[in-house]
Amino acid sequence: MYIPQLWEGQVRARDAMATAEFEFRRAHSLQPSDPRPLVNLAEFVTVGSSPSNFTKAQLVLEEALRCAPQSASAMGAYGLLLWMRGGDTGASAEQILERAVELEPRNVKTLCGYARVLQGSGRRREALKTLQIARDLALGGPLELFVAHEAEGF
Repeated sequence: MYIPQLWEGQVRARDAMATAEFEFRRAHSLQPSDPRPLVNLAEFVTVGSSPSNFTKAQLVLEEALRCAPQSASAMGAYGLLLWMRGGDTGASAEQILERAVELEPRNVKTLCGYARVLQGSGRRREALKTLQIARDLALGGPLELFVAHEAEGF
């Protein structure tokens, strides 16, 4: 019973991925200058955290940045993804996130990503200050729980 159930789960996960990608791309085709569907697709893709998922998410975010080079949300997601992948991209990830915060200083998700990168580079005090700004902005809004979840690692 275990093997058929495992196989069924894998098939459903692939179907869900294909359906999600179709819908996000369809939304993007309706308004190509809005990178949000591609950013959401990249976030959805990275849930599995496998190297191939990160590669796909990186390609999707690069596409989003070509469509909207000054998008703080696309830039922030791209910087965070580079940091999550590891390697020698820590400094560039931080620079990308700094630029995203400059472009849109009230973007809660970008601030949380920037705080994670700051913490990862040993700059805990700056990370906590950035996270507090995100908390203040999200207070009482739909992203309040997101910020609370992000704060658990600090």
